[in-house]
Amino acid sequence: RVQESGPADRAGIRPGDLLRAIDGRSVTGLPSTEVVRLLRGGADAVPGSQVVLATERSGRARVHTLSRARLHTESVTVGRLPHGAVRIKVTAFTKGSGAEVRSALAAAPARAGLVLDLRGNSGGLVSEAVTAASALLDGGLV
Repeated sequence: RVQESGPADRAGIRPGDLLRAIDGRSVTGLPSTEVVRLLRGGADAVPGSQVVLATERSGRARVHTLSRARLHTESVTVGRLPHGAVRIKVTAFTKGSGAEVRSALAAAPARAGLVLDLRGNSGGLVSEAVTAASALLDGGLV
């Protein structure tokens, strides 16, 4: 995922670009947790420290030098669609996101219609996903 106005976006990295290497180390076959660890850097990595990413777009290799930054993300956003339905987008099940979904549902106008948008959701805490799902059900186990 490329966060709007984040370091990757400013460097010209786009959704769909393939990440091939971080600081010269191939990421092919690595678990996502290891890729995240490499992106964050070692214990001495601080906001502003440099990371070099090798990417590929449409078969063309690219190299980008980025400055690390703390990114703030909203895992739950709420809006209204043109026809009046409430759209709740959940990009990840992070701490508190289940309660945010529950609050958004409680604040939604009666009979407004609802779209729970999970496209691109990166997963996360099962307990938060259960809390969000439970808010949509009339009792019973999830």
